[in-house]
Amino acid sequence: MMKTKRAQQADLIPQQTIRLQWTTLKDLIRILKITIDISSYNPTVRLLAESITKASGTNYPLKLQQIENFLRSKFTFNRDPRGREYLQTPVLLSSKLLEGQGISGDCDDSTALILALIKSIGFEGYMLFTSPNPQIPFTHVMAVAIIGDAFYPIDLTISK
Repeated sequence: MMKTKRAQQADLIPQQTIRLQWTTLKDLIRILKITIDISSYNPTVRLLAESITKASGTNYPLKLQQIENFLRSKFTFNRDPRGREYLQTPVLLSSKLLEGQGISGDCDDSTALILALIKSIGFEGYMLFTSPNPQIPFTHVMAVAIIGDAFYPIDLTISK
């Protein structure tokens, strides 16, 4: 069977950490969006999403809850070094999780992973950038999943 262009690109997403350098928020959003979109077609990411949600059938809110609960049990929040911004690809994090390892990262790592996982099994989602300071464009990003008209925020960096 011939792979689609997007599936071929998904195989090329590195299983590594990428040092991000950008000049504008628009650049950062573009980098994250491309990484998430391509990673959502990667078979490792989809395998993880399917293995987490296999018992939920067509109960879509339950699928989201299972993904969030699983990731919360495996994710530890760690900031990037001061003055540096790194992104661990969803492929890297999914591989670690499938090997039974725990993972750590910051808000962009967890958001990219969540969105790649949910998109790999057919959900819609987007990134929500926030900041408590109106002078700073953003200091935090989180995932928001969409089912019909309902929005489900998922943020692993805060306690529930």
